[in-house]
Amino acid sequence: MGYPDNVETALAVEDQIRKTGAEPATIALVNGQVRIGLSKDELNSLAKTKDAVKASRRDLGLVLAQRKTGTTTVAATSLIAHAAGINVFVTGGIGGVHRGGESSLDISADLTELSRTPIAVVCAGVKSILDIGRTLEFLETQGVPVVTYKSDSFPSFYTPTSPFTGIARMNSPQECAAMIKAQLDLGLENGSVIAVPIPQEAVEIDGDLLDAAIQGALKEAEALGVKGKDVTPFLLQRVKEVTEGKSLRANIALIKNNALVGGQIAVALAKLNKDAPSHPYHPVAPPHEPVSASSKSKENLKANKIVIFGATNLDIISKFSAAESSGKSAAGSVRFSLGGVGRNMAEACHRTGGNVHFASAIADDNAGRLLLSQMREKDILLPGLSILPPTQQSTAKTPPPSTAFYNAILSSAGDPLSGVSDMSIHSQIPFPSSALASLSPTLLATDANIPTYLLSECIKYARDTRIPVVYEPTSVPKSTLLFKVLDATTGLTIKDISNTVHYITPNTLELTELYRDALKRGFVLHKAGKTAIGPVDAKTVSKAVALAYLFRVVVVKLGRDGVLLVMDLKDEDTLSHSGGSIIEGVGEYVVVEGKVVAHLKSLVDSDREVVNVTGAGDSLVGTILTGVAETNGVVGVKRMVEILQKGLWAAKLSVSDEEAVSAKLSPNLFE
Repeated sequence: MGYPDNVETALAVEDQIRKTGAEPATIALVNGQVRIGLSKDELNSLAKTKDAVKASRRDLGLVLAQRKTGTTTVAATSLIAHAAGINVFVTGGIGGVHRGGESSLDISADLTELSRTPIAVVCAGVKSILDIGRTLEFLETQGVPVVTYKSDSFPSFYTPTSPFTGIARMNSPQECAAMIKAQLDLGLENGSVIAVPIPQEAVEIDGDLLDAAIQGALKEAEALGVKGKDVTPFLLQRVKEVTEGKSLRANIALIKNNALVGGQIAVALAKLNKDAPSHPYHPVAPPHEPVSASSKSKENLKANKIVIFGATNLDIISKFSAAESSGKSAAGSVRFSLGGVGRNMAEACHRTGGNVHFASAIADDNAGRLLLSQMREKDILLPGLSILPPTQQSTAKTPPPSTAFYNAILSSAGDPLSGVSDMSIHSQIPFPSSALASLSPTLLATDANIPTYLLSECIKYARDTRIPVVYEPTSVPKSTLLFKVLDATTGLTIKDISNTVHYITPNTLELTELYRDALKRGFVLHKAGKTAIGPVDAKTVSKAVALAYLFRVVVVKLGRDGVLLVMDLKDEDTLSHSGGSIIEGVGEYVVVEGKVVAHLKSLVDSDREVVNVTGAGDSLVGTILTGVAETNGVVGVKRMVEILQKGLWAAKLSVSDEEAVSAKLSPNLFE
């Protein structure tokens, strides 16, 4: 399909899907990157690209390595969509066994992909230039169910009927969704084909004329030596010419109809999953259901999407006795671990039930492959992670990207002594504009490892969509990144930051650095006097209260002393303005200038519990994200205290675990 028919059809297809309440995500390869969801400008650019590669599963690695642009076949699209968690895929028609395939063995990779990728393909059947009967036989052998939609006959692409049938007739989107869900619940690795006949009013081509055109085009292709993946576009072009453009009009009509049906099926499947969450089928029912979050809580957590921007590192944890080293090599322990502030936050959020998209980057190198292997093994490989290939222009001055490392040097008791980091790759984390458009998140969060441009884009997106941002300052040198976006040519103002960044989570040193920078820039207009609370001195309280005028909710991580919370006392908060116990046995609060200043105690009872402190703060923040997202970002004091209690429990599990984020975290925290 040439320009502009191709882009007009693509946009019409997306519109059809949106009409059903589903969200379209067109898949393509753009400059060596897999793109799931394209803007109108990107679709238009792709449609005009004359040298776009037609990429199947076989071609993906090569096209990405050579940083080319291409369209994806049914096979490649199925593979990518499944990796992104998409269960319903709409196309015109699938590939199949070519006519004469019994001797040439010319069989589309679409068929073998359907045998190993669990995705439902909604189409108008097999392209009629192919051998429909042998295609259906091949799919049956591969264990792929083929059903027809509101018809007893299997469609033949340009015409609604053929001499063949599917294994069943489906009469509604709900029936199709039930089949898809059952297959997914069973853990089957194959996909399914839902064949939708072209609408009768769009049928313009006589079956006999079409068959004669195909036979003539096949003979011409053989005479010209057209082979392989060039055969299909050659035949389609010849059929278009013989039918005087009728085949193109039919193609456009059928794919728009497929999009409408596919969108309805996707919506029905989403409702089915919401009403009856997926679970593995067992030959014998288990004796009891595992303890899980309440159904309302599960529903909220699943619906509220959280996008986290930040670092993914391979951590090297070195632990030794500083007293025994005396400036020389010392015996100790060294091990590798999954790390990165953003990644740790994302894992904790995911483990506690958050619906996470994690925008980060690793390199295609040994460290990156080790990280991927570990994340897959632990089932914590979250959508959004970019894998950057080596650049073809790499030189000594511009080396290829390398996966980030952080070498944490700890005392024998697990306390941090020093650290060395190499995180230059994080400057190449792409802004996920297409993913944000399809996800419509309710909460954004970021660490301070990302570059200025990425943080500014994050704030602009939050400003334009009116969703809150949680900012984790990460370290003293990096903490003021939030204000540095104002020094760049971003067009942002302090009002933009204050209106979008509703939560900050510094430790005491990062709090001081943020306060100093805000004071220097003239952003601090309020001072809190000399109020102390529990183990928190008056200066720390004063700084936190001053910043709470900018950021609404300030959570200061105090290590073994717990956390300090400063936020507005809202009308619905039934707390005394004179202060008291925030929650019995947990902590206390005072009210300063209309703001609640609350101290919550750590849940770590003894130093003997402490094994590793590298992920305690990140686990706390990741758990906060889960709780805040459940409330759509609007939290009163008492609810915030409840969320912080769960975050403190996550931190307790973290410090007693060798890993930065404990695998013991679960959605049960938010029952």
